[in-house]
Order: sequence, then structure tokens, then C-alpha cells
Amino acid sequence: MITIGEFAQLMLGVFINKQRARIALAVSGGADSLCLLYLVSEWAREFDHKIIAITVDHGLRREAAAEAEYVASVCAKLDVRHVTLKWDSGGKPKAAIQESARQARYQLMSNWCYENGYTTLMTAHHAKDNWETFMMRLAKGSGLTGLTGISKVTYHKFGQLIRPLLQIPHKRIISTLQSRGIEPVFDPSNNDENFARVRWRQMYDSMASCGLDAAVVQAAQYRLAQVDSHIAKQVANLLSETASVCEAGYVQISNRLLEAEPLLQQRVIIAVTYFLSQAEYVPPLSGIEYAIAELHIGRSASVASCTLFPARDEITVCRDIRTLPGTQLNSGEITMWAGLYKTCNSTSEAIVVKPLGKQGVRQLQVAGWIQKQSELPRCTHEVLLSFWSGNDLLAVPHLHGELPANLASDKRIAAEFAPTRSL
Repeated sequence: MITIGEFAQLMLGVFINKQRARIALAVSGGADSLCLLYLVSEWAREFDHKIIAITVDHGLRREAAAEAEYVASVCAKLDVRHVTLKWDSGGKPKAAIQESARQARYQLMSNWCYENGYTTLMTAHHAKDNWETFMMRLAKGSGLTGLTGISKVTYHKFGQLIRPLLQIPHKRIISTLQSRGIEPVFDPSNNDENFARVRWRQMYDSMASCGLDAAVVQAAQYRLAQVDSHIAKQVANLLSETASVCEAGYVQISNRLLEAEPLLQQRVIIAVTYFLSQAEYVPPLSGIEYAIAELHIGRSASVASCTLFPARDEITVCRDIRTLPGTQLNSGEITMWAGLYKTCNSTSEAIVVKPLGKQGVRQLQVAGWIQKQSELPRCTHEVLLSFWSGNDLLAVPHLHGELPANLASDKRIAAEFAPTRSL
């Protein structure tokens, strides 16, 4: 059983002990999240924290709505606020259902926390979850960073996502819940062998009997993390020496990178593409290895929603135009575009934010823009952020100084380079 005192010690390792924090809990109704709910509800009273439980109804099972109501009833008994968020995605995915649902769940909770001023979100991941993740990543040929496992703390636009139970064995979570007499709900997908995580979960006991249990994996991950941290410092130095970020939405890397150790080359390209794509996960190592091989023979390559263009002195990395959205920006609206720009529309009409594309380049050339004299690399022109009204190009903020007077940017529409995550 996990005592409140022990939980308070766990929190010291992941949470800055401040008064009256606003904390959200991801609570599905399963044993793990209900245990977290109980522990946090008791712990938070001492510090006068404001907590709320969030349940996401994915709409994938008929029982989901009733389970959310059950969580709400448990929260009421514990004097904890509760909200249910619904995944309204239209047609639900036919493949990769668990992964799609997981991404939707985190997006919904992240947005809710951001919009409602909650700066901490907690989840109930435990030691066995970490073991499963390690084995899944190992089976996919993950690199060193991936094998270090689930992070206790990660940072997002709303604040921090923390996992205080990450080192706790699952059996202790179950015994804690049983001691409180709280019944968890059962999700049949947790036993569905169509999902890789379930298949690994079912192998745990047999692998643990051979010595490969969660504690052994945690010990190995600690050592891997030490090596990873050492490499990360070398990568940070190499990035500062070779890479520069342009607010027009691209990164230039000195060709000196290709003289570095292969592992450092990989890490730098991973860091740059992870930054530009603003993706949830770092790109797969196999794609990075392919891209670097292409760069060494002077060929461009696409990987991780980005395209890499080699030249004599530097490599230019920008977003792959196929991955950039066209987004309607209503009058008075401020929103993020591609995870890189905060865009604002102060006009009285709705407009569209999208990459410039071939159509935009042609319109600028017709209007008198001389493309070959641009200060920006030619390979970046089509992916530049631009504002449109129908088929009419309104503005290209990062070409403002190069454009003819008749295409001067309207000050009522603006884009600020404000990446959600820094390089």
C-alpha cells in the first residue's frame, strides 16, 4: 500500500512544492488512475491545491459514458471537481486505434488545461507501464534516448505533465485501491491481443521469472540515461556551433556537421527536425540514418515532416510542404500555426493561413518580386507562412522587406515566430 507520506515524497521529485497550484488529473476509471485520484485528493489538501479530474470519452465503446459518470461519482465522494471531455473526430480510425485515441486524449486534456489555467497535468503511469514501453521500443529498434523510458516530467504549452507513480510496482497500486474500497472499471481493450502493448503485458510474468522484471529495466534505464545525458551535452555544443534558426521557419546547419561522429550527426538532425515539426515524438532513427546518408552524397531527403537540402556550405532544413496545414483564421482570432507561429487576424473577415506554395510564388513574381534576389534560400520559399483570402494572396510576413509596395503586409494580420518547443 502507498501511504500519503510516501506519495508526498514521490511528489518532491517531480513537483515544485508551491501553494494553491492548479492541478488536473487524467482519470479513466481504471485502477491506476483511481489510485492516483485518491492519493492526490489527500495530498493536495495540505497545500490547498485546486484539483480537477479529467475523463476523456473517446466514443469507442458504449460503456464509456457510464464509466465517465462513475468517475464523476467517485470524485464527488472525494470532494474533487470533475469534467468529461469528448473526442468528436467524425469517423473514428480503423487502424492504430489505441495510438489515435491516446493522441486525441492528450490533445484534449492539454488544450483544456491551457484554456482553463491548469499548469500541471498528472497521469498514473507506473513501473509496469514503463517496462512495456521499454520492450516495445526495443522491439522497434529504438535508439538510446527512447530506451531510457517514459519521462517523469515533460513540458507542454499548458505547463508540465508529471507521472509521480512511475517507479511504483503495479501490485502496490492495486493494494492501495483495495484498501480504500474503491472499485475500478474494466476496459476490455486492456486484454485485446490485437494491441502490441497488451501482448507485451501478457508476457511480463514469464519474462520477470527469467530476471527481466520492471525493477531490472529501471536500473538499466538509469545507466542508459547517464550515457544519454553525456551525449546530449555534446549535441548541445555541436548545435550551438553549427545550427542557426531563422524566424522564416527554417534551420541552417553548417556542413561541418557531416565531419562529426555519426551518432552526433544523427542527434543533431533529430533535434532540428523534432523542433521544426513540433511533433509529439522524436523521428524514427531509421529515417534519420537514411537522410544523413543522402546528405553525404549531396542529395536532399525528407524525414520527420521536414525536407533537408544540402548546398556547398550548409544544409537547409525546412518543413515538408505536404505536412503544413491550411487553417482558417476568423476575425479577431489568435491561433498557433504549425506549432511555430502565433497568428493574428484583426480584420473584419475570415482569412486562411497556409504555406505560400507554387501558386503564391507565381502571384508574387507576377507582382514584381524577383525570386532569385531573395535573401531567403530558394528551397524555403514555398513553405513560407502566408495569408490568403480565397485565391488572393494577402501577405507573406517574412518576405515583407523584399516585396513591391503594392504587396506591403497588412498590419492587421500578423505572425509571430513563437515555437511551442525550442531547439
